[in-house]
Amino acid sequence: MTGFLEKAYQEHREQEENLEECRQKFLETKEYFSLQPKSKNESEWPKELFGPWVPFCNDFKNIWKKEIQRKIKLDLEATRKKVKELQEAKKSSVMREVVKVQDSRPSRLKAKLAKRMQQLGQSFPVQGPP
Repeated sequence: MTGFLEKAYQEHREQEENLEECRQKFLETKEYFSLQPKSKNESEWPKELFGPWVPFCNDFKNIWKKEIQRKIKLDLEATRKKVKELQEAKKSSVMREVVKVQDSRPSRLKAKLAKRMQQLGQSFPVQGPP
């Protein structure tokens, strides 16, 4: 039984210390924000400080979320635009290479055969049209 009472007294002292620490921090906060309490009653001072503070924090949080979403949307649009430009550039460069490859290919059958024979190490005379 005495152990229980000692533990209860210890917890009570800790809570009293926490309460006093909170009072000190509130007074520091009140001075920092230059709060001039309207009432003489100290128990109403927190209501005067936190009354406008809570709606401000909620508004700030909502606006912050909207700004983050707007930034994400802008970044996404910019990324899509960049990807589209890269795809178009790649497509146009591939088309240029296809045109070059098609232009450099021999168009006549005998020229193709001669090229093939040269690759195989044999010589095949290319004759003119009969």
